[in-house]
Amino acid sequence: MKIFLSAVTAEFQDCRQALAADLRAVGWEVKSQEDFQTGPYSLLRSIEEYIDGCDWVIALVGNAYGVRATGPDRPPAPRSYTQWEYFFALGERLNGTKADPKPILLYLTTDDFVCAVEQPHELAGNQRSFRGELESSGKHWSYFGDLQSLCRFALRDLRVGLDSSQRWREAARVWLRELEAICREINAPPITRESILRYVSDAPGKTLPATEELVELLARDSLARRRAFLGPRPTAFAADVRIDSAWAAAFQVLYAVAAGVPIIRVERGLRFVLIPPGVTAEGNASAHAFYVSESLISEQEWTASLVGAGESALLKRSKDRPRTDLCFEDVQRALNDLRAELPRDARIDVPTREQWQYVMSLGATCQPAWTAAPMLRTGGPNPLGVFDLLGVTWQFVRTDGGFELRGGSFASRLSPPDREPAAVAGLNSALQQDDYGVRLTLALNEEH
Repeated sequence: MKIFLSAVTAEFQDCRQALAADLRAVGWEVKSQEDFQTGPYSLLRSIEEYIDGCDWVIALVGNAYGVRATGPDRPPAPRSYTQWEYFFALGERLNGTKADPKPILLYLTTDDFVCAVEQPHELAGNQRSFRGELESSGKHWSYFGDLQSLCRFALRDLRVGLDSSQRWREAARVWLRELEAICREINAPPITRESILRYVSDAPGKTLPATEELVELLARDSLARRRAFLGPRPTAFAADVRIDSAWAAAFQVLYAVAAGVPIIRVERGLRFVLIPPGVTAEGNASAHAFYVSESLISEQEWTASLVGAGESALLKRSKDRPRTDLCFEDVQRALNDLRAELPRDARIDVPTREQWQYVMSLGATCQPAWTAAPMLRTGGPNPLGVFDLLGVTWQFVRTDGGFELRGGSFASRLSPPDREPAAVAGLNSALQQDDYGVRLTLALNEEH
């Protein structure tokens, strides 16, 4: 296994050397900035190339900015080398393209960690801002106050991540073999990882037709066998599994099989997509499965399903345009009325911040900025079949203190197109705007 260890030398030289020695003792390859010579490439490009081929990135972040990255590649943003290393791990590239993110272990210093580094006020301020962004990003990190705790945390976290990934991949192989066997029995086309991904990307509107048939068959006929393999609560198996966008679609199907739940659930004419539990490469996590609406709520869906207007009103509403001009109070009033009419296990709400970040980190698509009214499903879905996460309307997301807006809108300028703009918080709950829309979630029944 190949690991890149990112740290400012002036602040973390001892930590970096000790942690690298511990990781190499386990048999893993560990590289850091000091292992690279400029050679035919700039230092920054050499680091980018190594991170692109590594398995994990460990980032130590403190108060020191380090050295600003320079060289013939002319990096587009004025960042330090260690800041660039972190963004390389997120998938940024010097040529402006986007790669798949790497699993990241992020460790931030506590006040107990004392290593004073002299640096200009401008650079110190830049590093404070960078660290603040990490702490408020919603991604998982750990604090450390000394060398011993750092080494202990890193070895523990790597072993947990590797163990759960290994369990998931073995489970994936088992279930895919079962799916293939049933395909042969009913003369259906073979279902493999590639075909599952193809169903999701090519035919989201058809709701994985062949795969759903197989899921229902397994759910009816092999309950005892599934329980024996995964235990009585599949969520206990799945909650710590590391998944990425490439495997998300396969895991969605496998989780549906394991838990005996549908991939698509329809309530009051609203279509919801199953989101399996797990931990993404960016560290976003969901301990429980849930459903999220396939797209933003359309004008017609809002009228028919949430406010219950008559047929004449439906004729004036579009199924292809998102319902806009909403405020958070409008949404809460409509949901309160709807909850009384839904089954007891259909706990409906807007997404929490954690749910939003989890779905986003499994892949998002963005349609271009519009000059007219926005349309739904003009861009493709993410790997789980969820549309319109970015660039259509701002979407209400629940927080501990109330709500915020996420995802940008048709009026936003998203650059690059898959980068989410900053959240908007602190708004009046009665404020309406023509680019405010809504997406909904359903909680999965607790017995699953």
